[in-house]
Amino acid sequence: MGYTKLDANLVTSSIWSEDDKTLRVWVYLMARAGANGSVLDTIPAIARACGYDNATVDAILKKLAAPDEYSRTPDMEGRRICITTVPEFSINLVNHSKYRHKDHTHAARQKKYRDGKRDARDASLPSRVTPSDTSIRQKTKAEVSTETELRLTPPASTTKAPPKDRPSWLDPAIESWKFAFKGRPDEKALKQHIGYLVREFGWDSVRPVWSDACCYAASSGEAKFFTPKSFAAKFGAHQAESQKRQPQPPPGPSGPQPRREQPWEKVIREGGGLRPDLVRAK
Repeated sequence: MGYTKLDANLVTSSIWSEDDKTLRVWVYLMARAGANGSVLDTIPAIARACGYDNATVDAILKKLAAPDEYSRTPDMEGRRICITTVPEFSINLVNHSKYRHKDHTHAARQKKYRDGKRDARDASLPSRVTPSDTSIRQKTKAEVSTETELRLTPPASTTKAPPKDRPSWLDPAIESWKFAFKGRPDEKALKQHIGYLVREFGWDSVRPVWSDACCYAASSGEAKFFTPKSFAAKFGAHQAESQKRQPQPPPGPSGPQPRREQPWEKVIREGGGLRPDLVRAK
């Protein structure tokens, strides 16, 4: 059974300003989402549950799949859902994992756990003073507690330092890949190939095309041809042609034969721009 946390910031988000029908469908999708943020219900099933016709639900889903310039989350240009039809019809909530793993009570629970461990440790300590000497007993407990905490604190040299010089574009690029392919990409390949594109053309130019290409590659069933290296080669060739640079000469008759253009490569050639009617992409 699916479970979705209700974040208090929902009432200040851009979705809250939508009409009642859109909000009803959005709440339905949150309630029906699985652990990975996917809803496998069909449009007629959603229409029956919400009390609307199929055309109304279809229009609402297209609205939720469109970019939102007022969204607090820049991933996927603010889109709330991404719909795929391969290998089956699925509605994926873009921000599901972000809010599912958000823990608002972590600090309070950690403090309660530490207090409980300290009280249990103090109760097990042997009494070295008479019960009537309360001030000495409290001082002894404080000293023992301090010594124990110092003993359990790891040396500063063993504390793992945060990564240095981590590029700001890397995490959004990883999120786009994880959302489309449900797995983590090779960070070394991303830094090498996508990092080259970012240095050459800027992340603002690379980001929309990268996000759309990931979605198209996953939904078209041609994911085996899509890698950071192949994307960088195709994107760089397209940019060189658009800026009237001298591209590499095509292979001769004796060279390798050109293969069929993949859907994600067409996205790069057309400059990105995920269509709202992706729900009907075959």
